[in-house]
Amino acid sequence: MPRWKPQLDELIAGRRRHVAIGGDCIPAMAAMDAGAFDACVVDPPYGVSWKGVDDQRRPIANDRRPFIWFLGGLDRVLKPDAALACFHVERLQQEWKAAIEIAGFTPRGQFIWDKGHGGMGDCARSFSPRDERAWIASRGRWRLPCGRPDSILRCPNVPPAQRRHPTEKPVEVMAYLVRHLVRPGGIVFDPTMGSGSTGVAALKEGRRFVGIELDPHNLGVARKRLRDAEASHGREPRAKLAPVPHYCFRGVAAA
Repeated sequence: MPRWKPQLDELIAGRRRHVAIGGDCIPAMAAMDAGAFDACVVDPPYGVSWKGVDDQRRPIANDRRPFIWFLGGLDRVLKPDAALACFHVERLQQEWKAAIEIAGFTPRGQFIWDKGHGGMGDCARSFSPRDERAWIASRGRWRLPCGRPDSILRCPNVPPAQRRHPTEKPVEVMAYLVRHLVRPGGIVFDPTMGSGSTGVAALKEGRRFVGIELDPHNLGVARKRLRDAEASHGREPRAKLAPVPHYCFRGVAAA
């Protein structure tokens, strides 16, 4: 039995708020109980062989090709009615969409994070990108738990000097997704959690969190951020399930 399994059992039972697992997410998911998590909110390696501006930053593991392989394992660890938010790079969005469909999810559209400024890329041949995107998908009878959010969120990026990961997402962006995909008290799963922004967002929003990270350095950073986030939000009363507006289920028979 994996060393982290008792901690995961405690989280599922409601006696823990987060579990951060070190190692490869593929075998780790195979060792987890089926149907444990409410949603997956993930920013996986896109498959672009990312390098920093000065080419001196730590490379991102499994980034030579689109890291779609974790999607197959979601079939057993997510509940039958579950949601997925998966970031991707725009030029490979159709490849990511196809992989999400093969994994048994139905794409429902894209979430767009507007950073408010242009980014890097081919400065001579392409427009300056100012957004990043995530496929929003679902399976089963999942419905938006608290009404219908906008598909575009404008939020400044993490300043380079403050980043703990080369492609770190702002907590505010991940919190927006968590808030609108998972009911309060639910469990958010991130199989490639990097520096833990999704987990920090989940704790901030009154959800529980399970994350996996391959890189030992990133894992250490994520664990510290999660401990700090739990210390900040751990004394808050457990959120009650939010009422679901009737219009979300219009035309859908009760389970």
